[in-house]
Amino acid sequence: MSRRRRSPTPASLLRQHPGARALTVSDGRLALGYVVADDADRHARKRAWAFDAADRYLGEFPSRLAAINAVPRSAAEGGA
Repeated sequence: MSRRRRSPTPASLLRQHPGARALTVSDGRLALGYVVADDADRHARKRAWAFDAADRYLGEFPSRLAAINAVPRSAAEGGA
């Protein structure tokens, strides 16, 4: 029987990657989601993780921009 892997949380990723930054994605009024970007080390592989406004994990992405673009822009788009 295989165990299902738990999705990371923004706080756990920030603990695992001390150089990472937490960013809020907003429409100017409301927070739409969050991105944790680990791009502090110029020579390391760049990674970013996206979360919606309810802290649901959306995935790992190769760049900060790709993670930002993965955050739903409205409640209807996010299925909430």
